[in-house]
Amino acid sequence: MLTRRLQDSVFGLLLRAGVSVDIRSARCGFFGDLFMALNGIRFAEISNAAICRIKWGRESLYYEPQWGTNVWDYYFESSEFELSDGLKSLVHLPYRPGAEAFRPYAQMGIRESVNCAIRRYCRPRIDILSALESFVISRFCYPRMLGVHVRLTDAAKGLEGRRTVTIDDFVRSSDAWLDAHQDSGIFLAADDERVIARFFDSFGDRVVTTDSIRSSDGTSLHGHYDAGVSGSPKQKGSEVLLDALLLSRCDHLIRTHSRVTCFSICCNLSLTWEDLDLKLLGVDRSPWLRN
Repeated sequence: MLTRRLQDSVFGLLLRAGVSVDIRSARCGFFGDLFMALNGIRFAEISNAAICRIKWGRESLYYEPQWGTNVWDYYFESSEFELSDGLKSLVHLPYRPGAEAFRPYAQMGIRESVNCAIRRYCRPRIDILSALESFVISRFCYPRMLGVHVRLTDAAKGLEGRRTVTIDDFVRSSDAWLDAHQDSGIFLAADDERVIARFFDSFGDRVVTTDSIRSSDGTSLHGHYDAGVSGSPKQKGSEVLLDALLLSRCDHLIRTHSRVTCFSICCNLSLTWEDLDLKLLGVDRSPWLRN
């Protein structure tokens, strides 16, 4: 197998010859695939590729053939990007970089650079933007909103070498924020119904959530490591994208590691956040957000 550096060198030589690059799904979660796509586009930019296409096909966890053959097009306006004036060929190279490998633009940190890439390459479809604005107008009813993202299911099982904090830890941190900012409501994004119930028990109608497919027994929502919760794959993708966009509209974010909130933090450069993995476990899985 080629090393990452050698792979980059080979692809770079080919792309400089004017070929195009296709980026496919690696069959991981929505934002794992999205960050891989952004890294692939960035690599194509650096290598002076003529054109880059994102093609999430039937290998994607969110594929539903009745909605089309390219899953990316279910959610975003464009999946094909002209990057240079070089010769366009019919040679396609699947390139699947890691989610933390984004190469910053000149005189920018990684977070600011990813923000630029999101604005250029990840423009949501109008139906998703309409749902976002409608929810903010109708449900963000407090002067300030605390965003809370709680991922249990596969994360709570320790997969990917994870350690995780408890629901009570999230509640305590949220309570401390609300004590200091009493004009705040909570937007809660979670993959498990037990989290929703616990927050409503603790904070009542200060909590708002989307009406989404969730797990009730610890089964992973999107089918990363098991059969997943039943329901439309396309709908699951729409719901997690909407949750991430709504979290980005909040004033402060309480999180543990998730690429959902990595996306939210990159979308809104003014968003502050508290990482409970770092605070309570001493584990920092996304140091690139601070670089």
